[in-house]
Amino acid sequence: MESLWPTHGWEENTVVAGGTTNSFSVIELLTYKNFKALFTGDSNFEQMNQVSNLAAYIDFLKVPHHGSRFGLTSEILDILNPKVAAISVGKNNKYSHPTEFILDLLKSKNIKTLRTDQNGELEVVSDGKTWKVNKVN
Repeated sequence: MESLWPTHGWEENTVVAGGTTNSFSVIELLTYKNFKALFTGDSNFEQMNQVSNLAAYIDFLKVPHHGSRFGLTSEILDILNPKVAAISVGKNNKYSHPTEFILDLLKSKNIKTLRTDQNGELEVVSDGKTWKVNKVN
């Protein structure tokens, strides 16, 4: 597990969107042999731009900020190139997450997308060669 964000010196090198604490979300890259997963917390695309090149060609992406409009861009997805994206989101949440923008963006890149509000709890399992996502409930 490698912490990609925040990095040393991030205060001087990064614009904090609106000064929200979401800009301080920890972004972690899990690498196990041939398997790579990126966990993004509530980060915004400003932070994702800072780390996307470090996490290129991942297998699994936990979509930032519950599918907020400001978590991903087309360019970031082109770099990450995930095979599966998971959106952790509650049913009928007051923020209307995930946004249609993010759902359409993932669909346009042919990325298989799972959502906890529709698929329930998810578990990612890998032996380092193969991997799968299980629906827990």
